[in-house]
Amino acid sequence: MTEHLLPQGEITSILARELGGTPALQTSSADAAPVDEATQVHGELESAALASRSDIEAKIKLNDLEPRDDEAGERTQEEIRALRDRLMKRAAKQRQQGAAGLVRVDAGVTALSLTVQIKTKVLGSAFQRWFSAIDQCAANLQRRGEMLLGDKGQVLLDALKTQIDEVEAESIGELERMKHLVNQAKSEDISDSWVTPHIEVCALSLDGANIRSKLGHQLYKAVRRFDDAMELADVLVWNDQLTDFAKAEQELQYKKSLGKLYGFAAHTNLSLFRQFTARRNAATRPPKANDAGKEVAPLEQAA
Repeated sequence: MTEHLLPQGEITSILARELGGTPALQTSSADAAPVDEATQVHGELESAALASRSDIEAKIKLNDLEPRDDEAGERTQEEIRALRDRLMKRAAKQRQQGAAGLVRVDAGVTALSLTVQIKTKVLGSAFQRWFSAIDQCAANLQRRGEMLLGDKGQVLLDALKTQIDEVEAESIGELERMKHLVNQAKSEDISDSWVTPHIEVCALSLDGANIRSKLGHQLYKAVRRFDDAMELADVLVWNDQLTDFAKAEQELQYKKSLGKLYGFAAHTNLSLFRQFTARRNAATRPPKANDAGKEVAPLEQAA
């Protein structure tokens, strides 16, 4: 998937002007070599695309593991094991790519650097797999969406914001619900046997994580609320107020909410990268004799 730009020169200057200015000498660290803007944009969009490709290419859905109702009958144990193996490999690849995206530093790009801490294992894994792709999607749509996708860029950004707003509202409601259940159960306990367990070591603790967008920060806070809600669910389980099955169902619902958001972001990231490479290739391809007088179709038509 990686495609390298031509060396700096007239072609790169043309591309840089297309992307919003003349080539800028920027560095991502004190020791890094200067990069032109077109190369940096390529790197940013490619990073988001790489964080999205494994899910699109795998074409595996969670319900692939469910029993089949068609004439083929139930899946064999071998089929189930094979599917689970593929899912585990996909998850491992996504965690690797997601972690790389979280610590990525881009020259001249404002980011919020912090230590990510997620207490529960399921949400920690989901965050590491999916968050970077969603955050990069928001940042790239804000900075490059209109240039690459025309009016569709703003439409996609609005849709992404709506979905993140929905996840935020869900997280606020779930945390308040769990607080109420714990307080109510604790006040009604007359056996003096109430216990309050805690998670002492976070399942995910990542120093130097960089959040690139306000929407990404909004989502991070929502995930933290889900995380707190799950810790309270454990308190209810320990005090026989909630079954392990109900807790697992609750955790799965939170994961599905994040997964749906990731699916939208992944497709958008790939669309942005395709449009950038199409424009770049058109600008660098030598004109053919029979291309004289032909106009290049607007990018929004290719989205």
